[in-house]
Amino acid sequence: MGNYKWHPRFLNPPRYRKENSQLNIHLWNIMKARVSTNVEKVYERLRVIVS
Repeated sequence: MGNYKWHPRFLNPPRYRKENSQLNIHLWNIMKARVSTNVEKVYERLRVIVS
């Protein structure tokens, strides 16, 4: 059970404790923020290369 964290039912389980869901939302937002900043950096590099 190594990859159980990325199972869809773990990301959006039907019922669990409220503080647990708050923590999951917080971690999910951090992950999304990291991904978006990485995408922005890549776009910046592409823009520098193109111009």
